[in-house]
Amino acid sequence: MAYLRRHSRAEHPLLAQIRRETAGHRMGKMAIAPEQAEMLAWLARLIGARRYLEIGVFTGYSNTAVALALPTMRSWTAATSMSALPNTPAATGRPPA
Repeated sequence: MAYLRRHSRAEHPLLAQIRRETAGHRMGKMAIAPEQAEMLAWLARLIGARRYLEIGVFTGYSNTAVALALPTMRSWTAATSMSALPNTPAATGRPPA
């Protein structure tokens, strides 16, 4: 983990906000680590992903991380029956800024 933390990009402010809100959720331990989200984002950049679909969203941290990694002309979809945090991009259907 120390290696990942040394070589990871700084956490985007929106991701930090989602992580803080998730930490206060009763099931907050289900969330992925920032390092895992950074790896997903890195993989999306590596393969040149232009579209992203995530089925089953908890608080939107991972799909927001990948959406931020996609190019400007992106297609981003998160499908869930209910997001744990109602004001996240996953819940609102609006892409992250």
